[in-house]
Amino acid sequence: MLFRSLPVVGQIAAVTYRNNNGLDVFSNDTGTVSASDVDSGTTLRFGISGQNVNVINGKAVQVGKFGTFAIDVNSGEYAFRPDQVLLNALRADDSEMFTITVGDGIATVNTDYRIHFLDRESPEAPAEISFKQDSEIGRAHV
Repeated sequence: MLFRSLPVVGQIAAVTYRNNNGLDVFSNDTGTVSASDVDSGTTLRFGISGQNVNVINGKAVQVGKFGTFAIDVNSGEYAFRPDQVLLNALRADDSEMFTITVGDGIATVNTDYRIHFLDRESPEAPAEISFKQDSEIGRAHV
């Protein structure tokens, strides 16, 4: 009986985007999934698990709540492209996760790509109300 080992995949550090006062510009996050397999002659393939995943020009692509995640199916190079409009409109902290798959043709393992979105905009100040006190209340003016 031939025993094959599973691919080994490194964890990816979570990414944090911070929405501050004013119009922010959010950069893409890129990297490469660290993965290996001790079985000789094994070719690893990368993908994304979940609904609405499309493979376009050798990249698995999934649109999330706050941006688009893509990974090259051959190299494991990935990119998250944040949606500038949605992140600038953020009104509360939120998060999103994409599940990356790594397969060796026999077995598949997963690792998560997590993104945290922090809303740090100052709330709108309430309208300023001022009161004027008249110290001469009740005095007749002629």
